[in-house]
Amino acid sequence: MAPIFDIELPAGARESSFTATTEAYQVGNILMGSVSASGQRFRRAKPLERQDHILIQLYCEGGYIGELDGRDARVGSGDITIVDLAKPLDTLAGPLTNLNVMLPRESLERHTSLNAWHGLQLAPERREFLATYLMSLYRRLPVTPQAEACDLARITRDMILTTIAHDADAHRRAEPAVHGVLRERIRQYIEKHLKDPALTPDRICRVIGVSRANLYRLFEEEGGVARYIQFRRLAAARRRLEDPSDTRGISEIAEQHGFGNPSHFSRRFRELFDIAPRELRHGIRQSCSSPRDSDTTALGPLVRRLGR
Repeated sequence: MAPIFDIELPAGARESSFTATTEAYQVGNILMGSVSASGQRFRRAKPLERQDHILIQLYCEGGYIGELDGRDARVGSGDITIVDLAKPLDTLAGPLTNLNVMLPRESLERHTSLNAWHGLQLAPERREFLATYLMSLYRRLPVTPQAEACDLARITRDMILTTIAHDADAHRRAEPAVHGVLRERIRQYIEKHLKDPALTPDRICRVIGVSRANLYRLFEEEGGVARYIQFRRLAAARRRLEDPSDTRGISEIAEQHGFGNPSHFSRRFRELFDIAPRELRHGIRQSCSSPRDSDTTALGPLVRRLGR
């Protein structure tokens, strides 16, 4: 177990009283095995290197208490829990018998986000389904032909993914991470196509593959994605107006940033920045033509960029 955990005996326990047996099989690219052992403490307080595996544990007898990456954990007989071996843990187990499945991270990352899995305990109806499959598979392994190993590994991976995908707690915990990735992908697409007049919520839905309702929810704090796009266009237009070297007219800058109506642009600009575009440009040009301290000259543009 040393490559996976730092193991200690519980306080006061004597080495002579410790017993353990283990049996393990390599099934394609996964490791499956059982452990029966006396009480012990498992730690990965500061992983020295990335352990590229996810551990699924079915506790047949016994359990443990402790912390998994700062989250309180209490696991008992019959529970199935998921441990990300790249993250810290500190648990104390009593006498135990468990069944373990260790999967390479890369075999799962192609299908889902693993950020929220560490310490997850499956709901009773889900764990019973998965436990029945794992126990049945484990009993068959001693007589299973090696030629079936790769297929069994793929089926086991898919069974685990399917079970977790339908677990309400897993879905709740993973949702923020999944939504964060999707929002960032949309945000990058918006920035890349900010000057494109065809950039609309409908186009984003088609290109990214997201529903209108979900797209709105992702940008609800900004008042919806259309309002967010408008804000980013106004912020980009402001940067052009603050650039003394840009001599284009305000109407031209507005049109380049998706505002065909100059009056609408000026109104929305004033609502957002509490200053009219013409007033902003006039103030910038005046400040550039006036003598001032060199430190002020250097800090001015930086201060104006703060918050954008």
